[in-house]
Parts: sequence; structure tokens; C-alpha cells
Amino acid sequence: MTFSLFGNLVRIGSSFWLMTLVLALSGGNRDAAGVLGWLVVVFVSVLWHELGHATVARAFGQAPVIDLHGMGGTTSWTPTRRLAWPERFAISLAGPAAGLVVGFALLAFLKASGVRPGSHAAAVLVDDFLWVNIGWAVFNLLPILPLDGGGILAALLEGVLGPRGLRAARWTSIAIGAACALLAIRAGMTWAALVLGLFAFTNYQALMVSRGIGPSQS
Repeated sequence: MTFSLFGNLVRIGSSFWLMTLVLALSGGNRDAAGVLGWLVVVFVSVLWHELGHATVARAFGQAPVIDLHGMGGTTSWTPTRRLAWPERFAISLAGPAAGLVVGFALLAFLKASGVRPGSHAAAVLVDDFLWVNIGWAVFNLLPILPLDGGGILAALLEGVLGPRGLRAARWTSIAIGAACALLAIRAGMTWAALVLGLFAFTNYQALMVSRGIGPSQS
């Protein structure tokens, strides 16, 4: 599925829908309406997150492309120039910030108005929306590449260390990713442990490739 949204090319792979469905079916007892609600919430929220990245990237003169896939979403572009580290910092931060804004806005509205979901299905939908926009955003801010928090860390370290910043960010990502994976295992969060362990491994692999050890990628 491919379409244009606010001037951004959006591409949605089948793996996005498959993984979102798997998460819905593994997240507790959901009826058909609950599964459909989850699919809509994840689609809208992940797209909103990526639009945050894309909007800031476009403000810096880039032409972003948004891809939704099995691991969530990615916003990429063919650079028209080398972006300075504060610009990359802003782009990385914009995605989680977009989710946190709408998530906390809903929380504030519910608290100020006293409105409560009128049914169990509505309550589940609200919980799903808050979890995807706030919970996932907080996870995404972990300083581990390729998460947005890792992008923020890499930009900041480049500002301090120059070209060595990315290498330092990868070593930091390995240490924090491995530590968080162990904590996730102890907490019984197998899926999170696998993802965090994969992030640590891919950063190690990238470091080895940069040193000429192991296979290269094109």
C-alpha cells in the first residue's frame, strides 16, 4: 500500500499488519472489535509518530519517505546536504514527542472533563491508545540505536566528540541494550529481551564492519 500524506510518500508493508495482528492476539483476550480497534490505534499512532519525524526533516529541506513495517516505522530520505547534529537531534526527538503530546493530551482531557469510557470496549481502546503513544514513546527514547533515543544520543555525542560520536553511541547502545535485555529476562518480558538483545548485536556487528571485520553491506 502506497499513498501520499501531507507531501510525504507513505509505504505500508504486509509485515506491518501481520506483526500488529500478532501483538493484538498475544496481548490478552480480545474479541473481533478489540482486534480491529488495536489495528486502527497502532496504524494511526505509528503513522503520527513517523509524521513527527517527517515534518521536522522536511523543515530542514529533506524529502522524507515513511515506511511502516514489522518493526514499526521508519522515516528516511536521500540527503540533499549533510545535516548538522542539532538538526538530527530534532528529527529523532520529533517522533516520540508527537506520541507523547497526543497521549498526555488525552490524559489531561479525561482528567479535566471527568469523562470515563462508556463501555469495556471503549476503555480498552483508550488504554491501547495511551499505551502505544506514551508507553512505546518512552521505550523508543531508550539511548539504544536504532531507537530514536539512540539517534538523539548519537547526535549529542557527535556534537561533543565529532566523527567519533557514532562509534561511542554504538558502544553505549551495546552496553545499555544488553543490560536492559537481562532486566527484561528477569522480569519475564521475553519479547522485549529478544528485541533489546537484537539491537545490542546489530550495533556490535556495525562496529565490526566499520573496522573491516565481518561482512559488509551495500
